[in-house]
Amino acid sequence: MFQLRSNETAHLRGEPANLPSRVNIQEKVGVAIDPLGLSRWRSAVVARHAVSCIRNVGRRLGWSLLPTALLVSLAGCSGKPGASDIERALVTAYDCPLLDIRDVKKLNGVPGPQGTYDVAFSYVVAVKGDESTAVKTLTEATFAFAEFEAVQEAVRHQQNLQPLGKEADPGDPLLAYQQEVQKRSAELNPCASMESASIWDIQIELAKRTMLAKTNPAVFQIGSNIARTGRMAKTEQGWAFEQLTPTFDDVQALMSHPAPVVWPASKLAGILAQGAAPASTADERTLVGTIRDGKTDSCLEVSVGGADKCYRLPSEPVQALRIFDICKGGDLCAITGQFDDKAESLGTFSKVEKAAR
Repeated sequence: MFQLRSNETAHLRGEPANLPSRVNIQEKVGVAIDPLGLSRWRSAVVARHAVSCIRNVGRRLGWSLLPTALLVSLAGCSGKPGASDIERALVTAYDCPLLDIRDVKKLNGVPGPQGTYDVAFSYVVAVKGDESTAVKTLTEATFAFAEFEAVQEAVRHQQNLQPLGKEADPGDPLLAYQQEVQKRSAELNPCASMESASIWDIQIELAKRTMLAKTNPAVFQIGSNIARTGRMAKTEQGWAFEQLTPTFDDVQALMSHPAPVVWPASKLAGILAQGAAPASTADERTLVGTIRDGKTDSCLEVSVGGADKCYRLPSEPVQALRIFDICKGGDLCAITGQFDDKAESLGTFSKVEKAAR
C-alpha cells in the first residue's frame, strides 16, 4: 500500500505544510493571492510534472516512439482529476449493482510521482434505491443469509445423526431447501470487489443486529458518508485509482426513518416439522419456562431438579425469530429441542408454543 509523503499528507488534509500557505487558500477558495508567486510555484510544479510524464511515456512506449506519441501522451498527462473523475473511479472500484455512489466531493489534491495525483475526497455509498427500497433489500438479504446459516446447521446436525457410510437422500426436502437458500444468498450478494464486499458485509451485519433486537418499527443504517484519500493515475479510459487508502478519515452513518419491518417467513421450521430429519428428534425433550429477554442474550428460565436454570436461546436471527414470533419476553413458553444442561443452552429445536399459566 502506498504511503503519501508527510508534506503531501498535510497538504491533502489542509494542515500546515512546507508549501506557501497561499497555495492552500487558493486551492480551497479559488482566490488568486500573490499571483506572481503563485504562478511561479505552479510553473515549477507543472514543469516537474511534465518531465516526469515524458519519462513515463518513454518507459512505457519506448523512446523511439516518443516523438510520434508525445502530443497525445502529453494531453493525457495534463490536467488533474475532478469530482466527476473521482466518482467514475469509485463506481469502478466498488462495482456492485446493490450499492450507489453519490455526492462525491473533491476536498484537496496534489501532484504525485510519475504523473499520478493524490486526492482527498468524500462520498456517500448507500444501498441503491429510495429509503423503502433500501430497507427492503437489506431485510431480504439479511434474512437470506441468516436462513442459510440455520439450514447449514440443521443439515450438519442431521448428518451427524446418520449412521456412518449412509449416503444422504437426494430427495430430502431439507437438502433441496439448502440449495434453494444457497442460490438466493448468492443472488443477494453480488458485490465482488474488495471495496464493495467489505461495505456490504458491514451493512448486513448491522441489519442482522437490528433483526436480533426485535424492534418494530426499526431503524436501519442504509449507507455511509465517507472521507478518505487515494492516488490516481491517468489511463486510456480516464483517471483511475492506483491506490485507495484502506482506512477512512471520517465516516458518518446514514440512517433510515423508523418504519414497520416485515421479515420473510422461514420455511425451515415447516420442513423440520414434516419429519424430514426424524433422527434429529431422538434426544429432544420439552421444557416449560419463562422467556427472559436480554439486550445481548435471551434464555428460557426453568426449574430442573429443584434448581433454577436459564438455557441460553440460539442467537442466529432465523432461530431467534422462530421463538420470539410465538413467545415474547416474560411469557411462559414450552420448547421442544436439545437442551445442554452443562452449558445451559438450547441447540436445535422442533417445536415452540406458548404455555398456559
